[in-house]
Amino acid sequence: MIREFNQATIEEVERICSRYPKREAALLPVMRLLEREFGCVDESGMIHVAKLLGVSPAHVFGVFTFYTHFRRASDGKYLLQVCATLPCALKGSE
Repeated sequence: MIREFNQATIEEVERICSRYPKREAALLPVMRLLEREFGCVDESGMIHVAKLLGVSPAHVFGVFTFYTHFRRASDGKYLLQVCATLPCALKGSE
């Protein structure tokens, strides 16, 4: 399925981009819009965002895989995450 924003969302993207010195700096909020509009961030959506911001799809994918808070197409209705940092491990997050 090809993901593309509607005209209202594209205008919102442009408003967001106008707040940053470079369009690519708006990547996180635009990915949030993608998630809001389609319920998840998938490959087609990442390609669309890359074109809108003038960055490579690989850059968008790299940011997407770095952050765990974006919903993926493969996620179920509920997503449980357990913190794996040292402070959480010391409190028993195993």
